[in-house]
Amino acid sequence: MFSYDADYVSQFRAYSIEPAMPLVAGPQAVGGALPRAFADAAPDRWGRNLIARRFRAERLAEGLPLRQLATPGDGWGTRVR
Repeated sequence: MFSYDADYVSQFRAYSIEPAMPLVAGPQAVGGALPRAFADAAPDRWGRNLIARRFRAERLAEGLPLRQLATPGDGWGTRVR
């Protein structure tokens, strides 16, 4: 699920971050893959390999894209709801 903040939607210069996610208040279902706007911020192949290695070492389930995006590396993570 994704939602724009109501304050953001009400701003004159607000814009949709991508065509598949219209600029409306309230939750929007995000099906399947990560939206491109978030996928661009996700780890590259090297980063995904490091995360997968960590997941295997900790015997966690295979990482999903949202989990990879939300996994902090140096204490700074991306908050995804």
